[in-house]
Amino acid sequence: MKVFLHGSLNNRNFGDELLVSMMSFYVTRKRPGVTVHLKASEKCFDEIKQYTNVKNIKTILGISKVDTVIFGGGGYFGSPSEKLSRWDINFSYKFFPIFLLSIFLRKRILIFGTGFGPMPFVLNRWFLKRLVRRSSRVFVRDVESMRFVREDLKCDAKLTSDMVSNRTLFMDFIKHNVPMYKYKEDKYIVLHNISYNFFENTFAEREDLSDYHFIIMYDSEKEFQNAEITNYLTSNNVSFEIEGYESIGKVINIISGAQLVLTSKLHVGIVSTTLGVSTISVPVHIKTIRYYQMFKIEDICLDKDQLKGLPYMSTIKDLIDFSSKILVRRKSKFDSFSDIEACLE
Repeated sequence: MKVFLHGSLNNRNFGDELLVSMMSFYVTRKRPGVTVHLKASEKCFDEIKQYTNVKNIKTILGISKVDTVIFGGGGYFGSPSEKLSRWDINFSYKFFPIFLLSIFLRKRILIFGTGFGPMPFVLNRWFLKRLVRRSSRVFVRDVESMRFVREDLKCDAKLTSDMVSNRTLFMDFIKHNVPMYKYKEDKYIVLHNISYNFFENTFAEREDLSDYHFIIMYDSEKEFQNAEITNYLTSNNVSFEIEGYESIGKVINIISGAQLVLTSKLHVGIVSTTLGVSTISVPVHIKTIRYYQMFKIEDICLDKDQLKGLPYMSTIKDLIDFSSKILVRRKSKFDSFSDIEACLE
């Protein structure tokens, strides 16, 4: 059996590569005879093939040679907000050809662990409705996505969770694919894709800032420049380093050893909270908020105004302890492994 696994793999990105790597790893484990095909850039493919046995097709016409198309994970079935934006136009030309070809060739279509809605562009919503109706199985990753599919698209869906958020699955993936090591001996804090305003509201008044080393990470190969943060750290004699995105394994190792992770992105936050690392999320996309709500840890998912309420925690240790207490609530209620099996039946 040949499967085409669809993901956002045009440019290197930690979350997209991790999702596809985990999905293809478990699909081939549950179905040893399955061959997984991707449509990925050369750099994305080179990273993913380190963790799982996959093949890359050159054009989407390669879909004609597979039996099943899986739209597996990610938030690309939902716009960042209720307002129409350039994202909605990009969605049309990026995904319509794959939707249409899958339907036209009468491929078996599965949707697993994907986020849905909002979708303000009427044409996009119309196409999504037809895609979902043609799908044999639809598993969405949060309650709001299920509501969108059932109420806006008038279709049925089952609830699962993002694969990375299932600790058992994630630790098993690490065990088989990611050599773990201690990234640094010293205490360090990860700053991941955040603005200076978020940094200032979270750290600027802390008494023990110089007690920690800071690792400034960005999400893709394109450097996330923030001179204001580096200038502030330099002027206050705080040690720091900048880490670009190199590999899934390196990001996981950096996160696992951190005292605290401050991130604006979804999957760095999912990884840190799944590993039990103290986390403060400063979301820029509605899908991030949904994750923290779903796992009842929304108290550590804060906007700019809410961050201003944190100064009563005078030390960074206060912040770490605050997040740790919230993370005790986090429990995975979903068996993603069984859901994958049900999806492939």
